[in-house]
Amino acid sequence: MEQVKARIKAHEGYRLEPYKDTLGFLTGGWGHKILHGEEVPIAEAGWQELFDKDFDIALKGSNSLIQEHLANSLYSDLPQDKQATIQGILIEMCFQLGQAGTSKFKNMFKALRECEFFEAAKQMKDSNWHKQTPARCLELSDIIKNI
Repeated sequence: MEQVKARIKAHEGYRLEPYKDTLGFLTGGWGHKILHGEEVPIAEAGWQELFDKDFDIALKGSNSLIQEHLANSLYSDLPQDKQATIQGILIEMCFQLGQAGTSKFKNMFKALRECEFFEAAKQMKDSNWHKQTPARCLELSDIIKNI
């Protein structure tokens, strides 16, 4: 999981001072969307606490999506390292898009169920997510494509 956390942090970048993200949401730290009335940290330690909470939410979201979309499919027969790679991608997608946003990738999940990784990568790129953060989407879809 440390590798997934490091990749998310690299993609998000770190900002001590809040800023507006590409969708206009007030954001800080490593991509934390600041909620109305939420106290804004003034030091990296505070942002780290929020990152850890956001990561836990993304991890739970990925577990739910795996259970909902991939359990009892060819995915279940993959070696553990390949399942972990896919879960890492789903964690990062949930971190950025939320569980609800990630769940909309119906054709990606269909391809993952059937272990059609090239098709899953194609479906990741056929999205608004790709238009909003193309470099991140391409990097993550390349990881999926090369499983």
